[in-house]
Amino acid sequence: MKGFIIMALEDKLNQAKGALKENA
Repeated sequence: MKGFIIMALEDKLNQAKGALKENA
């Protein structure tokens, strides 16, 4: 279960990085 939460957090981090790149 803990691994699933970590994967979800990493996915959100990647989405945030992509949004930052698009705005830059």
